[in-house]
Parts: sequence; structure tokens; C-alpha cells
Amino acid sequence: MKKLFLLALASLIFSFNLSAQKHAEIVFEAAVHDFGDIGKSDAPLQKHSFKFWNSGDAALHIEGISSGCPCLTAKYPSDSLFPGDTSEIVVTYDGFRQSPSKFNINVFVQSNAEPKYSRLIIKGNLVNALAKKRE
Repeated sequence: MKKLFLLALASLIFSFNLSAQKHAEIVFEAAVHDFGDIGKSDAPLQKHSFKFWNSGDAALHIEGISSGCPCLTAKYPSDSLFPGDTSEIVVTYDGFRQSPSKFNINVFVQSNAEPKYSRLIIKGNLVNALAKKRE
């Protein structure tokens, strides 16, 4: 009986400690950005800032960003973001060496948050040249 009581007490303490652990949580204002039509000869470099905040109760660390396209670069904060802090990830799409076409690129953000990976999407349509607007 005494062993059963101690076992029950130990499992209760263990489950309480698991639920008391703090976690970082990353929340994006928007996870998708559409550049629309981009003129390859007019403005092949396009930037967008994905704004986010830490809605968790522990410090957030961005560990890295990856995508399957060498046409994409990203700048992200190297410092920790404490609960409630906001920041941004600046993604740059370089259409200079790309063939004109529609694109839809996944950008994966790795962090210490739950879940460990967040997915952002940039998309658009790279065209040879934009038609001149009449005034």
C-alpha cells in the first residue's frame, strides 16, 4: 500500500512538472505574401517583411531559415525574443536568374517554439516586362 501511494505521488509530481514547463510560441501576422506580377527587367528584386511575435512564456530563438530556391534570401533576428516581443523576417526574392513563370516558394523557419518549424509562403508571377501604365 505504501509503495502504491509513493508511486502515485511520484507520477503526480512528474506530470505537474511537465505541464509547468515554459514554451516559446511564434505567431505570424500573415504567413503568405503574394508579390503579384513582377517585371523581370523592371524590378527583379522584391522584399517582404513577415512580422511575428512571441506569444509563449519562454524566450524565442530563431535557429535558421531554409527554402528550396537559391533565388531567396532571408534576414532574421539573432537575438532572443522574450514573451510579447515582436520582430520581423525580411525575405528577398531575386528573379534576375529565374525564367518568367508563376512561383510559389515555401520558406521554413526553424526555432525553439512548438512546433519547431513554421512555414511561410511567397508567391507571384515573374514576367518579362510589365506593361506601361497609361496616364
